[in-house]
Amino acid sequence: YPDHPWFIGVQYHPELKSRPLEPHPLFASFIEAAVEQSRLV
Repeated sequence: YPDHPWFIGVQYHPELKSRPLEPHPLFASFIEAAVEQSRLV
């Protein structure tokens, strides 16, 4: 989907590898993309 700035699908549970001060890179990337997108709006 070229019109989406961030897209991913997984078949595992990265939320089980996240901790409050050490998020899984998948979530860190998602938050970074969301913050960047909010600056464009």
